Amino acid sequence: MNSFPLNSKPELLSPAGNLEKLKYAFAYGADAVYVGAPKFSLRARGDELTYQDFAEGLSWAHERGKQVYLAANLLAHDEDLSPFQEFMAELAPLGFDGIIVADLGLLDWVRTNYPDLAVHVSTQANTTNSWTARFYERLGVKRLVLARELSLEAIRGLRDAVGLELEAFVHGAMCISYSGRCLLSNYFSTEHPKAEGVRDANRGDCSQVCRWEFALAEQSRPEVSLPIEEDAYGTAILSSRDLNMARHVQELLKAGVNSLKIEGRMKSAWYTASATRVYRHSLDRAMAAQAPDEAVLAELQLLSRREYTTGFYFQTDRKTDADGQLRGQPHRNSLQDRRLLGLVEQREANQAVCRALNTLRKGQRVVAMNPGRADQWLTADELWVDGEQRDMVRIGERFTLHRSGQAESVLDEFGILLAPSPKEIL
Repeated sequence: MNSFPLNSKPELLSPAGNLEKLKYAFAYGADAVYVGAPKFSLRARGDELTYQDFAEGLSWAHERGKQVYLAANLLAHDEDLSPFQEFMAELAPLGFDGIIVADLGLLDWVRTNYPDLAVHVSTQANTTNSWTARFYERLGVKRLVLARELSLEAIRGLRDAVGLELEAFVHGAMCISYSGRCLLSNYFSTEHPKAEGVRDANRGDCSQVCRWEFALAEQSRPEVSLPIEEDAYGTAILSSRDLNMARHVQELLKAGVNSLKIEGRMKSAWYTASATRVYRHSLDRAMAAQAPDEAVLAELQLLSRREYTTGFYFQTDRKTDADGQLRGQPHRNSLQDRRLLGLVEQREANQAVCRALNTLRKGQRVVAMNPGRADQWLTADELWVDGEQRDMVRIGERFTLHRSGQAESVLDEFGILLAPSPKEIL
């Protein structure tokens, strides 16, 4: 039996869609990040890292004892093979700690040509049984990124069957299709009158058709559309809730999971930092055999998200999930309470220079979020841009925020400035 020893140190794995997000993930508690190979991962439109970014990110991570995994998990076509070989020849020498693949051909080629590079099998490969897990183990794979359709009981079965590391998603968006193998994007991107070519979900270019709002049309009158009114917030009949297992980390560890993965390479640095901070807390508490603080878990309700679910991990009566959410209950397709105002780009003397990501006005109440300490509320007493005081800062401008009678900035390196939710102000 290969049970996971609860006193060993599991990994918290966060998304990093660019170099900035990579650094924020580590600042807020990640042990490792996964970055996308441009054109070869499943977020081809969201991966913004250049060769120089990869080199700097790896150096920055390794200096801090952290790890970086390269996602190259598309399902390849023949025209992808030569570019992939060239890509690997350029990037593999940088020293990634592992590569995430789904395609068996790419897996075989990587194992043959880069035998010292750890291979992680992507969730896109849809590993759901012990025979498949043993097959990958014989191929020399180091880690399985488990299919989201697995229950905790099924994961325990895999843990008993193989000595591979097991990685499981704990938070973020979920695909309505089986382990992400979806053709809706391919179909609608060619049928839509404004289509600019096929957007293949299995090659990193998903148009997220499942998040669209749909209407009914009668065959003989296609020009007449009838709205499908699911609830007051619209229609999301194909749109899955977001996964949230922050309250159940200890159960995941007991099932044999070695790495807890947060989804969201295309989301903001604030999302990366906040989700990482919460799961760092939950994981540390789980390792101490303690329940997480509900006040900390509540931070996940402030992020841009859909309503939450525990997915398929728990075998329940199928009417509710493990957190009591009704299965099949209508839900809003997108929710957000707090709003991202700016990120700290550098510290100058006692002040933090921020990049504005939303409009900020003098006198506005804001929340300062920093690594390693509690959020602080303050008023934007003075806003300075290029040595001039302003009443308002616009998106893209660099600014410093001063408080009356305070010389020291409330924002540290990797600080985040947020607009509180209306519920927090009341």
